[in-house]
Amino acid sequence: AKGGEIKVTEIRHLAPKKTLYLVTVKDRTLLIGATTDRMETLAQWPSQSTENFAEVLAETEQGTSGEDV
Repeated sequence: AKGGEIKVTEIRHLAPKKTLYLVTVKDRTLLIGATTDRMETLAQWPSQSTENFAEVLAETEQGTSGEDV
């Protein structure tokens, strides 16, 4: 819905039935991985509108994805 609190910033399909979602909820940005039977938060951080999805993925690949969130 327009003006809602949840905004899907970007979606990346990695393989059949495997997708990454970059989602902003209020003041947090979340990277969510989804398969046909599971969704999991892979990373989260304070929202910064200047970052793009490629930068987020690069940071995540450099080690932030291993953190428990």
